[in-house]
Amino acid sequence: MKRFTAILLLAAMLLCSTANALAEELELTGTVSATQMVTLTSPAAGKVESCTVSVGDHVDAGAALMTLQTTKVYAEQDGTVYIFGQPGDSVTTLTTRYGGVAYVEPAQRYTISGSTKSAYDADDNKLIHPGEKVYLRSYNNYTLKSTGTVTIVSGTSYTVEVDDDVFISGSTINVYRDAAYTSSSMIGNGKISQASATVYSGTGHLVRLHVQSGQQVSAGDLLYETLDGTFVPGDTDINTVFADQAGVIASVTTGKGQVVTADEAVVELYPDAGMRIIVSVPEDDLARIEPGMTVQYLLPGEEDSTAALTGTVEKISLLPDDDATYGTTYAVSVIPETVAPLRYGLTVTVLIP
Repeated sequence: MKRFTAILLLAAMLLCSTANALAEELELTGTVSATQMVTLTSPAAGKVESCTVSVGDHVDAGAALMTLQTTKVYAEQDGTVYIFGQPGDSVTTLTTRYGGVAYVEPAQRYTISGSTKSAYDADDNKLIHPGEKVYLRSYNNYTLKSTGTVTIVSGTSYTVEVDDDVFISGSTINVYRDAAYTSSSMIGNGKISQASATVYSGTGHLVRLHVQSGQQVSAGDLLYETLDGTFVPGDTDINTVFADQAGVIASVTTGKGQVVTADEAVVELYPDAGMRIIVSVPEDDLARIEPGMTVQYLLPGEEDSTAALTGTVEKISLLPDDDATYGTTYAVSVIPETVAPLRYGLTVTVLIP
């Protein structure tokens, strides 16, 4: 009887030992790998103005990676702008329909086409300088007065921009050098007329508008930008390459100052959604793994840490690995719960319960 009891105890000990062995975690080596590649292309032909990323950078979805140089059109004078079209519209089409992309009605609405032929007979009065301030008085009504600035001078002819609109278009205006309107300071006269609006056009398509119709602008203000290419009307930032999803830059094929063509591949991206941990599992241990189960993994240097990260088994390859040095193994793909601490090519320790 004692011998039988001893045999039972030994069997129980063996069963416990076997159960403990089966309960031990399986520690395997996994490698962080990319299972997807996204190619981003240039929206149009042009010269690269800026490239803000390098290989290995992590970018968020919607991040601007690269921009193409646009043609920027500026106001040449103060005035009121009237603009046509929207981003994506053809400049040629707008010019055919409206005569241009934008018009600027000058702040000085009237000009005088003057001549020194009627100036007071003095040598100084025959020499007119662009930019000089002059004093104006109606030839027919001396009570109508104003001031102006000489702009263009050609021989005996010159143009004056009038500061206000007190005069009647078509009337004759005398031009003086002093505010007292002395006859000896008269440098001529001319007809007043409404100043023509300045027309702005260009080539390609509208990329971006910086003003609205009816807005007051100053000389030097940016009106709009154009880019050669074809775009959908209403598009914005059409000279920019954006990341369509979060990920890591795998390659950049061009850079600042380089010329690209429309639809040319310029950036390759490893999406975060395609990051996986690939583990080679021995054939004898495959029974312990199934898709959908949760596993843990430890980063390099943290093998003794209790703060293991988790992942989900995505799939198990039906074909064995090519390398059979250590026996037959199969690739198991694990989706990491978080990609933030991971780097492609990183080796991690995967714990299989």
